[in-house]
Amino acid sequence: VFTKALLDALGPAYRDADADNDGAIGGDELVGFVTARLPALLGQAGKPADAQQPICFPRQPPRAAVVSR
Repeated sequence: VFTKALLDALGPAYRDADADNDGAIGGDELVGFVTARLPALLGQAGKPADAQQPICFPRQPPRAAVVSR
């Protein structure tokens, strides 16, 4: 389910993942999108909303662009 959320951020939900609308997804935006998206996806899969809890290392993800279009 984590992989689905990640792929959504990089594909069909790119604009949603790009929280500051600068055309690039930074590490902080990617972590935020995936973390927010997981409970709904887990519910759709019949799993508890807290079944997966992503952890980012370092704890503060970089703001630099990870992906840009």
